[in-house]
Amino acid sequence: EGAYKKQGGKRQDFKIDDYDKNEFLEINHDLLVPEKKNIKLEYTGNSYVRGKYCYRLKGTFLNGLVKYYYITMENYLLRRVVSDYSSNGKNSYKFIDYEQYQELDEGILFPARTFSSEAGQTIISDVKIDPILDETIFQ
Repeated sequence: EGAYKKQGGKRQDFKIDDYDKNEFLEINHDLLVPEKKNIKLEYTGNSYVRGKYCYRLKGTFLNGLVKYYYITMENYLLRRVVSDYSSNGKNSYKFIDYEQYQELDEGILFPARTFSSEAGQTIISDVKIDPILDETIFQ
């Protein structure tokens, strides 16, 4: 999963070294800088997820939590995250699917539609970054 922004109409890759000091993008995703979150990532094969062929990565956290990340082969966008967990002695999993990526004027891609095994479907119809707000709404 890559991150980038546009400046002056040109794509500018987001540098991993700028992770802590970048003010334009506040990205806190497991895959961006896995070593900062102490995640061991390993490629575990390919899968077909909701109509897209994906690479499957297994992320193992220090506390034993395991997540599977499905990255589309076509454009390297996150398609699904599956988390294993245990509740009342039973092993189970939960997932979030990411679809209908849209590009904002700022050059940031975001999934306009997500589906979660816990919360159902979410559709985002409008995103504004750093809009000017009327101060009276906070009074």
